[in-house]
Amino acid sequence: QFDQRVYPEDILGCTFLSPPAPFRLANSDDDVFFAAEEKHFSGKGLPTNFTYLQTSRSNAPEGRWICLQIQDLQPGTNYNITLGPQLPSEEGPRKTEKKYDVIFSTPATLGISKVFQENHYPKDSFRFTATNAIAQDLLDDDSPVEFVNVEPPIEDMSVTLYGNSINVQGLTKGNTQYTVTFLKSTVDVFGQHLAQEAVFEFNVLAAKAKLYPFQQGFLTLYPT
Repeated sequence: QFDQRVYPEDILGCTFLSPPAPFRLANSDDDVFFAAEEKHFSGKGLPTNFTYLQTSRSNAPEGRWICLQIQDLQPGTNYNITLGPQLPSEEGPRKTEKKYDVIFSTPATLGISKVFQENHYPKDSFRFTATNAIAQDLLDDDSPVEFVNVEPPIEDMSVTLYGNSINVQGLTKGNTQYTVTFLKSTVDVFGQHLAQEAVFEFNVLAAKAKLYPFQQGFLTLYPT
C-alpha cells in the first residue's frame, strides 16, 4: 500500500524477490481464487495473509495498492520482497530514495514426529509433535477418529490437539506393543496433507506396583 497513486506495472519493474520465484501482478482470475479461499475458510478463521490482503484492499484509496501473485513458493522458506529504490509515482516526478523490504515465510511441509519418553506404562499418553498445527476439523465429537489408527485397538481411545501437539490416550495395556499410524488424510491448518503415512511404535511396560498414602490424616481405633 502506498501514500500516492502508482502505476502497478512500474512498481512491478522495481520489485525483487529473494530467493527467486516467478511473480506477477494479480488479476481478475486471482479475485476468483481469493473469493473461493474466503468461502473455504468461512467460519474457520481466514489465513493471516488473506485477511491482511482483504483489509488493505478495502481501506486503501483507489490506485494506491498492488497485489502480487507469487508462484512456486517452497515450503519452510523465508522470502524477502524488495521494493525500490527509485519507485515512481503517478502523482509527480519524484521517486523514493530508499528501498522497502517485506519479509514473509511459508509453512513447512507437514510432518509428524514422536515425543521422546523413556518408558511408557498403562494409561500413559502417546505424544507427538507436528511441524504445523493440525486442523481441528479432523476431530468431530459425533464421528470416530479417522486420521489415526492404532493396533491393537486402545479401549476408550481419544485424540486431543493443542496447536502442534497431538496426544493419543486411552486404556492401554501393559506388556503390549502398539503401532500408531497417521494416515495421509491428516491435514494441517494450511490444507497440507501428509505425503505418506507416519508410523510409530510404542512398547507399554507392565504397570508399576504403587502404594499411595491417604490425602488426609486418619485415626486407628483399637477395640476395647
